[in-house]
Amino acid sequence: MSLYLCSDLHGQYDLYMKMLDDIRFSQDDHLYILGDIIDRGPKSIEILRDVMKRDNVTCLIGNHEMMMLDHLNRNRERGSIWTMSANGGTVTKRDFNKLSDEEKSHIVDYLNSLYLQIELEISPKIYSFSIPLGIVINMDGGCVTLLITALFLSKVYGITITWERLLSLFISVYLLSVATPAVPGGTLLVLPALLPQIGIPASGITIVIGLYFIVSRCRP
Repeated sequence: MSLYLCSDLHGQYDLYMKMLDDIRFSQDDHLYILGDIIDRGPKSIEILRDVMKRDNVTCLIGNHEMMMLDHLNRNRERGSIWTMSANGGTVTKRDFNKLSDEEKSHIVDYLNSLYLQIELEISPKIYSFSIPLGIVINMDGGCVTLLITALFLSKVYGITITWERLLSLFISVYLLSVATPAVPGGTLLVLPALLPQIGIPASGITIVIGLYFIVSRCRP
């Protein structure tokens, strides 16, 4: 038996089915979907139909399911936050309205039954390794911040970034982002190690240090 977790399927039914095929998902396995199975994509209703009939798929409620329920519970005929373009609920609403009253009722009952969170019995040997590793590796915001800062300071100091320096910069930024502490402003601690590699003195961080309080709270 294998345990799988995913999230944010967003109506991508074909990709969802391909994923199940790629992992050879069987009746002995269990899949947990961490919310947002609807909206934005073209086939939200198809995903709902599939997960509703599977005993070995457990969904948590996401903000998109909450917006849909809020829209339906308030009987809104016009727009709402759910149908705003940024949230992509228009296609889901259109397809939902085409369903029979019985199927609509089943879907609403299913969404109302979803939990916001559940507790799983997972070995400490797994989560004590995977959670810290995932947090560190997924420092994409740190990568972007380090790269933009280095390129900005190279302009300030009049340094030409050649292809060789750019390649070195990419490699260094990737490695340093893994070592960056996962705290606001953590990239400041590794910038002095990065800047000299492209000819910028470590003291160059004084130019940007005042902005980091704001930047570190806006980046992902």
